[in-house]
Amino acid sequence: MNGVDMTNHRVPKEDISLRPLHIVAGAIVMVLVIGMIDYVTGSQVSIAPLYLAPIAVATWFVSLRAGLLLCGLSAVVRLQDLWLTTHHFSHPLIPLEHGWSIPVFTVSTQSPPESKEVAS
Repeated sequence: MNGVDMTNHRVPKEDISLRPLHIVAGAIVMVLVIGMIDYVTGSQVSIAPLYLAPIAVATWFVSLRAGLLLCGLSAVVRLQDLWLTTHHFSHPLIPLEHGWSIPVFTVSTQSPPESKEVAS
């Protein structure tokens, strides 16, 4: 066939598993997209529970540290959204409460890591 020897040609197996960096990067993009949607919908509609999805994905598939990173990013994005809107709150600390409610809830519901004791 056209002078090409295909007898010893091996097709490399592709690694189809997602790497932790790809998962964290995707979760960061999800947080930023949710932040943009949150900004567009305004302060009358709260989509704050959607921030839990990328946090859960990062925690489940990567590590607790990645989940905590996403908690912090979600809080910053949510606070920026609240500060950029023109809605005036009755108390200046209300945006802080809104911004930190998701990370505090997420961190407080994390179960401690299981201890790996070796049976003697």
